[in-house]
Order: sequence, then C-alpha cells, then structure tokens
Amino acid sequence: MLQAKSVLVVDDSHIIQQTTKAVLQKCGFPAANLYSASNATDALQACRSTIFDILLLDFNLGNGRSGLQLLEQLHHLELLDHNPLVLIITADDSLPIVMAFAEYEPDDYLVKPLRADNLQKRLAINFNQQQLNETVWQAFQNTGVAGARQALQQAKSDKSFRLTVTQLCKRLAKHNKADTAIALLKSFTRQHDYLPAKLLLVELLLNNGSHEQAAMANNALQAGFPKHINVLDLAAKIHMKNKDFQQGYQLWIQAYQLSHYNLERLLGLVLLEHTLLSERGHTDKLLRDANSLLQGSVWDSQDMRCLIAWGFLQQMQKAPQSLERLWCSVSREETVTSADRPYLHLLSAWQKVEQGEKLLAFKQLNNIPISRETKNSYVFQLISYRLYQALGMQPAMKKTLAQVALLCTEDSCESHKVIKYQWLQEASPILTIGSNYQQALDLYNQSPALAREAIFTAWESNRFDNELARCLLILCCDNYVEINHDNREDFIQARWVFESQQEVPEWYLLLQQTNSILQTPVEVMTSKANRRSAA
Repeated sequence: MLQAKSVLVVDDSHIIQQTTKAVLQKCGFPAANLYSASNATDALQACRSTIFDILLLDFNLGNGRSGLQLLEQLHHLELLDHNPLVLIITADDSLPIVMAFAEYEPDDYLVKPLRADNLQKRLAINFNQQQLNETVWQAFQNTGVAGARQALQQAKSDKSFRLTVTQLCKRLAKHNKADTAIALLKSFTRQHDYLPAKLLLVELLLNNGSHEQAAMANNALQAGFPKHINVLDLAAKIHMKNKDFQQGYQLWIQAYQLSHYNLERLLGLVLLEHTLLSERGHTDKLLRDANSLLQGSVWDSQDMRCLIAWGFLQQMQKAPQSLERLWCSVSREETVTSADRPYLHLLSAWQKVEQGEKLLAFKQLNNIPISRETKNSYVFQLISYRLYQALGMQPAMKKTLAQVALLCTEDSCESHKVIKYQWLQEASPILTIGSNYQQALDLYNQSPALAREAIFTAWESNRFDNELARCLLILCCDNYVEINHDNREDFIQARWVFESQQEVPEWYLLLQQTNSILQTPVEVMTSKANRRSAA
C-alpha cells in the first residue's frame, strides 16, 4: 500500500528532512515518492504542483513562520480537498501548540525524534480510518443514510465509528447538506457522548441560524468542558451573534489565553477593542502576538497591517520617530512600497488629530490618493470615519459608512463580519445630517446677506464642505460677516478647504488677490489660533 503513496516533509532543518526520509524508507515508502520543503512558500508551491497523500509538518519553520500558518493556508487555498493525511511532527508538544493545531484538525501528532515502528503504527491506523471514511461517504452518495449506516458496521472500534460519523457530517455540510448533517448529529449525540460530534453540531446550528439551539447545546458543553478551546470559541461566537459582545470578548480572551496562535480570534479581539469596546486591558499583548504571527498568514494584508500599526500608535505615549519604521516593523519588509503610502498618510493624519492639529490632519487627509485597495479596505475606511468624525465632516462620514456597509457584505469571515456590522449599526445613528444644508445653500443663492446664520449653522455639521466653505469665505470677504473670536476657526477651516488642495481653484486665487483678510498665510492664522486656544 505504501509503495504508491507520495509524502511531503516540511521542516526548516535539512538534517531532519533527511532523517525523516530515512525513517519513511524504513517504513516502506520508495525514495522517489518522498519530497521535502524547508519553508512554507516552497511547501505551498509543492502542494500546488503535486497531489500528496501524506503531509508531515513541523511546527517551527524558521523566520517567524510556522506549520500552523502553512496548514491554515492549505485549507484556505483548498489544497487539502483531496483529504490527504496531515501529521504534525514537533519537538514541542505543549498544550498551547497542540490546541492551536487542533483547531485545524490534523489527523495525528508525532513527537520528535521520529521512530519507524511508531510511524508505521500511526500510519496504519490513519489509513484504515481514511478508507472507512471514504467507504461510508460513497455509501451515502449511493444509497443515502441507510447505506452509510450499513457501511459503518465495518468500523473496528467505537472510536473509529464515532470519528467516521463525525467526518461524514462534515462532508455533508461542505456539500450543502447541513440539514441532513444536523439531523444525523442530533440523533448520534443522544446516544454517544463524543465531544467532536457535539462541537460540530453546535457549529452547524450556529451557521444555520439556529442560535438558541446552538446556545443550549454549547451551554451543556461548557458545564463539562469549561476550559476547552473550541467550546470557548463557539460560546464567544454565539454571544456575539446575540449582540452580547462584552461576554463574547471575555470568552475569546479565555480561549486566547489557552492558545494565542489563532489569528482569526486574535484579530477579532483587536477589532472589538477598536470598535465596540472601551476595554483595553489586553491590547498591548494582543497586538504583539498578532504582529508576530501576521506575516505569511492568510490574514497578511495591508488592511490588517494598518489595523495593527494603528493599534500600536494608540498605545504609544508619544509619537514614534518614524511611521515608516513602525510600518516596516509590522510588515517585516525593509522598505515602504507605493501601495503602503496611502495607509501611512492616513495614520499620519490620525496622529495630527491626536495632537490637536486638526487643520493639518485635514490637509493630510485631503491629499491621500484614493485607490481600489484603500476603497476596499475596512480598516482604512474605519480610520477615515474616525478622522471625519473628529473633524466634524458628517457628509464624508455618511459616505464612508455606505462603503463600510458594502465591505461588510463581502466579508468572508463570519466572526469579523458580526463585529463590523454591529459597529456600522452603532455608528449610523450618530449622523444627524438634515435639510439645513440644502436650505442654507438655497437661501445663499437668493440673498447672501440673509443666509449668514444658516450658512454657519450648516457648517457646524458639514465642516470642510466645498460649497459651504466657498459661501462662508465670500460672506466674510464681502463684509456680510465680521471675523471675530467666535467665527475665526470657521474662517480658517474654510480657507484650508481650498489652500490644502494640490491645485488651488482659480476663483479662490482671484478672491485672495483682492481681499487682504485672505492674504495672511493660513498657517500663521492657524498657529495664532492654536496659541490663543492653549492660553
């Protein structure tokens, strides 16, 4: 049987690769069927070009990469759909690492040093289980549940029987037969106290929208397994589905404390802390762990890099010497790329708002080039919204929320989507844009003298709006409004709308030439206003 099997050994040590291959040859594998890779990139390439029957993955692959990240990528890229045996080989069998891998369901664990007799035994068990799983699946496809039950009689132990039923239900769910899987699992778990099957039932109920049933089933599991990482993770997701984000956060923290390697959970915790919750007791460690695991994972993107960099900025008591250096420490790249620049400009604007330099923040924000990537970045839109909110730019806030709504719809990560939708719902009622905006503009067109109060009232909730800024400046220049302590900041902001543009409008330049109140550099007026405010 082993003569036809192909094996990929993934280990960053060339010596261990050769030693493992030697053990595999002793077990009966031909040398020509044994392949090796020293890192995750080479392993992915190998899995794209060759269909392997067995994968032997080391945990530590060097350069900050892990076999866990590789396993996550293989699942994400659907390179394991042919159901190869996945065996984890590691010298570190500590509980956090075993639990981290368990969330991606490898077939077995082997502790170094590898022994031929132990490997042969484990392979035989796993191949027999794999064959039974396939037999039962084919029987179900041919003759339904009755055929699967008959095929299950070939199971040689209770453990094998239970595992096969659970695997059958997983495949049913994957093939859009979740209702059938749920019905089978309900019947099966009434007769068999098998935790993996119960966990799968809770997961399928949750995904199927049966939140109450999922909660009841998982509550029973929590009573018996209060510190099981999968039980805690599912409980957190159930609470968040029910909009109890504080309790969901606490349960996710408990799971994180058992194993910090799950990036979906880690980044979800960071999202929660930066959107829905004010609690920041774990932020620093969450950010550091997420930063250490992000590179090379399926979550590695400018979006997530920006989230982590933004989190670090909020943790720092003083501004970093270089945003570029901070970004490179997150991206693990030596230089900042042109695609990174909009994110850095956005973070720079965020810094300026935090330092009270709102007009400089507006100038920075106003000159960020919009790209398809930034438009489709949830984190970019989230930070932009916070900046618009700080600057009082409600129309821009409204436009940003509309884009966030589209991004939430397209999000493939259900746990993150729930968090993002809730933030969207909580942010939307804040907007109070009424009819005073258009009424002010209409009144101005009829009579500028009568529109003074209306323009300034509309400006309060529509700051940095081009049309209102133009009206406000002309009112001041035409002496309909006297610039004083109460409206000086509004006047300065209106100037910044046009003077911060890369190409200042021609009409504004002409207005500036004929009006001395526009000839004092706006930076000087801003500096004086800031000094008065500080005094």
